[in-house]
Amino acid sequence: MADELPTPDAVPPEPKPELPPPEAETPHELTGESPEAEPQPDATVPAPQDAPVPAAAEEAKPPDNKHWYVVKVQSGREESIKEAIERRVKIEGLEQYFGQIVIPVEKVTELRKGKRYVKSRKLYPGYLMVQVEYNENILYLFRETSGVGDFVGCWNL
Repeated sequence: MADELPTPDAVPPEPKPELPPPEAETPHELTGESPEAEPQPDATVPAPQDAPVPAAAEEAKPPDNKHWYVVKVQSGREESIKEAIERRVKIEGLEQYFGQIVIPVEKVTELRKGKRYVKSRKLYPGYLMVQVEYNENILYLFRETSGVGDFVGCWNL
C-alpha cells in the first residue's frame, strides 16, 4: 500500500510567517534597526557604473567660426536661390564653411468666405539668413549665384 497518502494528523502544519504591522513603512521599522545602523541603497537611483567615455568627447572640436549673415536676394525667388546655394556648396566642397540657410516665415490665419485658412508669409521678403564662415570662397560662391545681391549685415549668436 505504497499509494496511501499521509493523514493530516501525521504531517505537522507549516508555521505561517508573521506579517509586520501595517504602520511600518521603512525597512528600518520592519527590521527593528535604527536608521544609522546601515544605509540602504535607494531603489530609484541607479548605482554608478564606470561608463566608457565616447571617443568623440575626448577629441577637441575645432572652433566654430560660423556667424549669421543677412543676404539680399531677388524677392519671390528665395526658395529657389536657397536650393541653388546649397547645391553649389556641395559641388564646390565647401560644407565645412557652410551652416544653414533660413527663410523666416510666420503663420497667418485669414478669413475668406467664412472659413479660416492658415497661410505662411515671409517675414522679410527678398532676404535670406545664412550661417556661414565668411571667407573668400563663400563670398565668391554667393556673389556668383544668380539672384543673390550681397551680404547686408552680420550678427553673432
